[in-house]
Amino acid sequence: MVQVDGFRGALLNPNQVDIAAVAAMPLTGVKSKLATSQLVRDSHASVYRYHQTFVDRTRKTTLVALELQPWSAGVIRAHEQTSPMARELATRGITNEAAHTEAVFCGYRDRERDVERLLAASEKQQPALVVTTGDRTVHTLWRESDPDTIAKLRAVLATMTLHVLDGNGRYEGMLAYRDSFGELAARSTARYGLACLVELDDPALTLAPRHRVVRGPRSRADVLTAAKPFFAFERIPDAAENVAKQRVAVAELGDTPGFLALFPDDPDAWRLKLLPDVAVEAGQRIDPVVLEQVFLTKVVPGAQARSVLEPSTVIKAVDDGAVGLIMRPLSLEHVLRADETGELLPFGSTGFCPALARLVTHVIDPAEQL
Repeated sequence: MVQVDGFRGALLNPNQVDIAAVAAMPLTGVKSKLATSQLVRDSHASVYRYHQTFVDRTRKTTLVALELQPWSAGVIRAHEQTSPMARELATRGITNEAAHTEAVFCGYRDRERDVERLLAASEKQQPALVVTTGDRTVHTLWRESDPDTIAKLRAVLATMTLHVLDGNGRYEGMLAYRDSFGELAARSTARYGLACLVELDDPALTLAPRHRVVRGPRSRADVLTAAKPFFAFERIPDAAENVAKQRVAVAELGDTPGFLALFPDDPDAWRLKLLPDVAVEAGQRIDPVVLEQVFLTKVVPGAQARSVLEPSTVIKAVDDGAVGLIMRPLSLEHVLRADETGELLPFGSTGFCPALARLVTHVIDPAEQL
């Protein structure tokens, strides 16, 4: 059963910090920031209603303390594999700060819209924070401290399953930090992680593509020759640095798995389409699986790949000698199918935009109760 609760969040102090400048950056030095009032901890346990307004849409979420449970319990589900390095970095960061400074992003299905009704009154109050970040996203945060409302929210969410949309490694780091304390009281702050919850039918829940920077392949000719048994490919003229052309080119793949490849000193992009007779192991026949199981394993074995959100990062890396792969966003249905079947997607398959701002920190003290 999913268990959520209110917590005494530590909020960035607009009188001491340029929130717009720091909210998108990793938050470090929690103890020092608390001591200097750059972070101010609330006196009462709250849940935090959080809106992100971008373009002409508003994504509505809620920050809560989430009781940490292993994947095997089945009520909090992963959708992609976890990188050991990502898990280790998350564990180290949480341990160093004794706090969760970045939320795990989780989706739930609430067809009756009970959560939204419960928290609607909060959104009519004075916000605790309003800030516009450099990507022109307006972030608005409200406190909801009423114990009855929090209890009702707890009861509603207890009937649901949570799908981790972003932060699988972070969640495992939270689990590892909790386990380091051994036996804990039922409501110890160390038993709970910071989670940002979103309704899966929210129309502003937008998946973003996660592109790849690949280091190790040789020349374009070598890569395309090795790819020929697995992919059909075609040249997209003058698209290597034209993001608009790249988006059109990957969209034209239609139902066929594939992606664009960018090569150093080449003004063109190359569209790779999986050949219909190429076998893909158990799992979904979709772009990140094909990239992992076919391109990285069979075309450029031994190459090192990392996942990035911005096409500009890919283009810069290609200028520096890497091979860049421009991907399409997955559908939410692909993400949910992965966590429901247990056929996890490769690490770094999904992203969501805009990013969550780091407005609220969950301070951990194993002796303190929520």
